[in-house]
Amino acid sequence: MNTNEKKIVKKMLPQSHGSWAFVLEPLVLALWVAWSFNGLMLFIGALFAFLSHQPIRTLIAHGYQRTVFIVSFVIVSMAAFFILYFIVNTDVSINWRLFFAIFLLFIFLFIDLSGKAKSLVGELIVPFAISIMAASIFLVQKQSIVLSFAFLLVLLSRSLPTVFLVRTQIRVFKNKRYSNIPPIFAHLIALVIVIVLIYFNLIPPGIVIAVILLFLRCCIFLYPMKNKLSVKQIGISEFIFGMLFVVICGIAYTM
Repeated sequence: MNTNEKKIVKKMLPQSHGSWAFVLEPLVLALWVAWSFNGLMLFIGALFAFLSHQPIRTLIAHGYQRTVFIVSFVIVSMAAFFILYFIVNTDVSINWRLFFAIFLLFIFLFIDLSGKAKSLVGELIVPFAISIMAASIFLVQKQSIVLSFAFLLVLLSRSLPTVFLVRTQIRVFKNKRYSNIPPIFAHLIALVIVIVLIYFNLIPPGIVIAVILLFLRCCIFLYPMKNKLSVKQIGISEFIFGMLFVVICGIAYTM
């Protein structure tokens, strides 16, 4: 492996704490509250699917290089193996949701290759797709489409409003024009949806604690401060709040 290939391979792993959080949170929570062996297979497959994005992008961008191709092939093959195992061993009614999630990931790859990965749509697609995969893990064990959909909404109450918040925080850090309305409004909608789900006994009441925590951190982080959070600090803080969200929701579901 030459020096250039080493640099390229190093870049093939996601560097952002936020990226890892968005993938790990819903999958870990799904396995926690709805453990199954097939779910574990999809968990592993989803991780490799997430990891395969950057290698495929790198391979297309830099052309054929032996080491890069081998790394890409191994990661993509592992993703395909575990996801296919899940598909073969689960019901068709569950698999169509997974197919839709995979379709969304391919759309994101196309968006990324066109240079628009940082667009709002580009940043919303990945957490949405991974959340659908996590809801599929939940559905395998719980066998309830309604409860699975409610679980999906819980996951999205964390990820989608966070996209709006982080985008706003980055604009603040870069001294660009911004508005606090989209992230606050998104968090309020998430809170209302969770309260409605609790009212109809579709999710545990304790989930509201996690969503309120996210809403409060949104308001605090958007409050004008002299010292702005750097992009790295934003990523680390979201990783921490994401883990808190998983712990609170996990305890709520298993109590």
